[in-house]
Amino acid sequence: MSYYYHEQIIQLTAQIDAEGLHDTFVQLVKGLFPDAEIRLYNNRLPASHGHYELLHLSPTLSQDELKSQVSQDTQLLDALIKEHASIEFDLSQDQIVYPLMARNLYFGALIIDGHAIEDLDKQTVLAAYIAIYSNQLNLLRTSNHDALTGLFNRQTFDGTLNKLLSTTEHRRNQDGSEEPHRHCFAMLDIDHFKRLNDNFGHLIGDEVLLTLAQLMQKCFRDEDMLFRYGGEEFVIIIKRVDLAMAGSVLERFRQLVENHYFPQVGRVTISIGYTQLVDNVLPTTIIGRADKALYHSKELGRNKASCYETLIEQNKLDEAPGASNDIELF
Repeated sequence: MSYYYHEQIIQLTAQIDAEGLHDTFVQLVKGLFPDAEIRLYNNRLPASHGHYELLHLSPTLSQDELKSQVSQDTQLLDALIKEHASIEFDLSQDQIVYPLMARNLYFGALIIDGHAIEDLDKQTVLAAYIAIYSNQLNLLRTSNHDALTGLFNRQTFDGTLNKLLSTTEHRRNQDGSEEPHRHCFAMLDIDHFKRLNDNFGHLIGDEVLLTLAQLMQKCFRDEDMLFRYGGEEFVIIIKRVDLAMAGSVLERFRQLVENHYFPQVGRVTISIGYTQLVDNVLPTTIIGRADKALYHSKELGRNKASCYETLIEQNKLDEAPGASNDIELF
């Protein structure tokens, strides 16, 4: 490969977050095949069944066309994840699907439409891009995700919350509107988890944590962010919703968990506290608000979801002095 392609590979390996890695990879593929239709999918559950998120689409499609295309691709990718070892790709065809794999984990797929890739040099370069991209995804996942549940870990949470709060402020400044783009922040933990561990053992406790994480992935949207905060505590960032909508979604999830049968354990419940993500408030204050609402849910007997803002309005919680106008000192 030429010095030019070596420079492109260096760009890939220099990325330190998934968003930058995805964007760089897509730009490199488009550089090789500028006239091709490109779709990049992320598999959010690389160790098991497929749960696909469309990361890039070019050219842009209408909503109906997009829905149809994603449905077709999903069927194809479901077949791919089940039979990837035996699938052979014909590079002379107009549609080519490349699985993105590393260490037997399936991270998604690159689909190139309408472009026969017969140039051997470009095939070699694309294969190198895919291998490096997949390996980088694996490295990022190892460092950013909890090993047991597959959800984002505490380290990723800290950076994400800071970034979301600064993005909210930035967007409000850009569009000049009164209301920024709202997200909601929820903390939850498993009721009487210590008792569960004592009665059934830590292995069963781990199974409960894993099952809960899978229920979270089933209930929430691809764009929502799910974290294992520590021990039996989890965090959910629900994108672009108001408090009423967040409350409905979280109550539905609480009921889903309550009605789910956990093998060898039976019934498991969770308590939830949630609040609005707003700018000009420190991350520690956001966490503290959700934690207060969570504690209130437990005080009421557990297996409940409580909203911080509602509790303040009803004078069931006292807001900490100055909490509504935090100033970060450096």
